[in-house]
Amino acid sequence: MGDIIRTIYCTDKTIVLLSLVVLSILCSVYKFLYQSKKQNNFIVGIAFVLCVVIALYPSVLIRAGGETRELVLEPFRSLKLYFDTGYEEWIRVIVMNIAMFYPLGCVYACFNKNKKTKPWMFFVFAFLFSFVIETVQYAFSLGVSETDDVINNTLGALLGYLITYLFYKLLNKSGEKQ
Repeated sequence: MGDIIRTIYCTDKTIVLLSLVVLSILCSVYKFLYQSKKQNNFIVGIAFVLCVVIALYPSVLIRAGGETRELVLEPFRSLKLYFDTGYEEWIRVIVMNIAMFYPLGCVYACFNKNKKTKPWMFFVFAFLFSFVIETVQYAFSLGVSETDDVINNTLGALLGYLITYLFYKLLNKSGEKQ
């Protein structure tokens, strides 16, 4: 599994971003086709749990304790470092942190909502989930805990939700015209 993570991390950023858009389209089509099915929330729930595990795996589960304990509280540090140095790796770090939580947003957009479920609750969840990951990384010396990671992970969840939701609305609108 570690080889898969490394392969994904080394993939061209453009391919990663295009893959995220394709994921949004697939999730939108799924919701369009299966939104009224009773088993939809069960299937989407399983996919959501899988996305949580996928986010935990590279950031917490495969890391050995005692490697690094560093806390970076400077927001947008990666972006600043990129502009200061021009080193492309900083952009990759940002893109991959966004990509790690993007599927959570896509899958959440597929849930059949009831009146008790609000999108802002999901964004709070995404923020807290990312915050907990960074806290665990710091507490157990599993790497560098950064404000940037929390910001970019939350942004990824937000973008995943919004882009999937917009594709779904477009599908829904075109379905009504026919």
